[in-house]
Amino acid sequence: YDFLDGWVTVDSCDSMWNMFKPLDYNMNFPFTYFLDVPIIFDPASIKFFKEELAFFKNALEEFAKDKVSDESLLQAIRLHNRNRGLLKDLYHLRKHEPPLLSGSEVTRMLLGVMSLPVEEANQLLEGAIAEVRERQGSEQHGEARLLLYGPEIDDPMLHELIEALGANVVADDT
Repeated sequence: YDFLDGWVTVDSCDSMWNMFKPLDYNMNFPFTYFLDVPIIFDPASIKFFKEELAFFKNALEEFAKDKVSDESLLQAIRLHNRNRGLLKDLYHLRKHEPPLLSGSEVTRMLLGVMSLPVEEANQLLEGAIAEVRERQGSEQHGEARLLLYGPEIDDPMLHELIEALGANVVADDT
């Protein structure tokens, strides 16, 4: 991990906390931050989270020796919200009968766009979605329509196996 200047993780579960401390201790990154995200939605937790985000912003500014403007934050939020909207559109294309694209295609696209700057990812997604909408349905489709549920999957092999057995992954929560 010598190519990294630091890392940020969120308090999503005990495993994240248990991973953060040893990595923080052993990796000696110049910057680490554990962002405490509340799991309860009430006025006190919203106030807490606003304060936590302000602490995080200050820590980033101190590390980067540069200010983060409100306008740059709004622009980043817009870009990432657009990205989420495009991904939602991509996912909906699997709901057609037959699906317009396979679960393995979606997984490959996700893997590709996750490693790109968001502006470039959005352009690629827009092009891919337009291309997929022109399809009449996937060439190879099975009768079973499945939801794949579980941890993050960063390899299309499981989807390909399911498709080879004659089923479609038309939804996932991974």
